[in-house]
Amino acid sequence: MRIEAPPGYNIIYLENNLPKGIEGSPYLDDWQSSDVFFKNGEVIQDLKIRYNVFTNQMLFQNNNNTYYIGVPDSISEIKMPNRIFIFNNYPKGKKIEKGFFEILLSGKVGLLVKYETRIVSSNYNVALGVGNKNDSLVIKEILYLQQGEKSILLNKKSILFKVLNDKYKQVSAYMDKEGLSYKKKQDMIKLLTFYNQLN
Repeated sequence: MRIEAPPGYNIIYLENNLPKGIEGSPYLDDWQSSDVFFKNGEVIQDLKIRYNVFTNQMLFQNNNNTYYIGVPDSISEIKMPNRIFIFNNYPKGKKIEKGFFEILLSGKVGLLVKYETRIVSSNYNVALGVGNKNDSLVIKEILYLQQGEKSILLNKKSILFKVLNDKYKQVSAYMDKEGLSYKKKQDMIKLLTFYNQLN
């Protein structure tokens, strides 16, 4: 069976690219049979894909080789069995970067999560002989609001209310009543579902 590869300059991926002495996996999940939708309307079905969070690369398998997608801008969305990813712009300091986001909720205002890695230093105690001798890689979740084509970092409550300003009273009252926190993704899914249902 012939499997098509995403268009563009797809580059063979070299497996272990973590610095030496660091434990942990850079991958969000194992290989997932996924459908890739392109902005030109084309679709590739049942392509084995997984996401390397450390390098911000979406990998795929083809003819027993592993590649990373060289032109992610051509992708509309990637549908995995339990996740949907898009490739989008986002602000990082004074710069505009690009990266993969998982869609947690769609609507007038949606909720995205960007996965990033950080390195946790070794906690080995020589005297007691306990702890981890190596630094470890952990994956963290960063929440973003999606408004049209914009990805807005959700790191302050004031940002949430600025985006939802047209329904401020209802949203504020609902948030207080339900005890919701802008830092928790399940709380934000609940709040934005409420907001998106308001007329």
